[in-house]
Amino acid sequence: MRVADVGREEFDDASGGCPMRFLVIFLVIFLPLLAAAALLKGNTNENDWIKDVASDAYLKVADLNIVVPIVALLEPRYAYGSYSFSLGRNSSSREASLEKSDRFKKLSAQPATAPKVARVEILISQYQNFGERTSSTRICPLLKRDWAISFCEGKQKEVMKELPEKFYIADNNHLDLFSSHHTVGKEKVSDQLHKLKLESLEVDIACDADGKFCTAGVQTTPETLAVWTVWPSASTTARQLAESQGRAIKAFVKYAIGQQPDFKKMETEIISAKR
Repeated sequence: MRVADVGREEFDDASGGCPMRFLVIFLVIFLPLLAAAALLKGNTNENDWIKDVASDAYLKVADLNIVVPIVALLEPRYAYGSYSFSLGRNSSSREASLEKSDRFKKLSAQPATAPKVARVEILISQYQNFGERTSSTRICPLLKRDWAISFCEGKQKEVMKELPEKFYIADNNHLDLFSSHHTVGKEKVSDQLHKLKLESLEVDIACDADGKFCTAGVQTTPETLAVWTVWPSASTTARQLAESQGRAIKAFVKYAIGQQPDFKKMETEIISAKR
């Protein structure tokens, strides 16, 4: 082999020849385009997420028809669909969950097809801080209900703070669903619920052995029950808190989450109940 040939071979190896040129073209031209496409897709997904969680879901729990924005639903958990995250690695179970979520989304989009569920868990919170998404502030203008907008923007009136941060509305015939829920004192919530005396439509509580944490309940309709947790403070007993919150929940169910909400009447009823 001649010296000139060796030099040519070493030059071709070092430069990479044609593959090197393709690499340069990819880095300079195609990589920025791919990044832009990914960003655009990300923005689209984010916009879809905003619209979905701000939309109203129509549900039925026993004899109670409920309309509540998805962002205020802690349960059913599949309400969030593909926008909820999962650490599971089972792709088939994830696909099944997404399919269930898509079906829920379609059925809950209108009153005529409202899905019947055994219970819902409602979150009363400043929804613009929902999750870890910085875009959550864009939820507020898309909400349809005055109470949800006021909480979303952190502008709720003092009277609305009577509501607990979260509570269930459950079918009276499905209280066994709470058998997997345990109190701080490691008692079954379902056992405490069966101790409640709710025939008078008044709030009742059942507490752990040490009396610090209690399960509260109140009938919201003949076939449904509101369930939440209370504990005493320096100035209020657990029962006093439960009675105050229970009155607010009953007004909320009556005037806030029906198909024709009346925010003013809800406020008026909560205020009059405190007197």
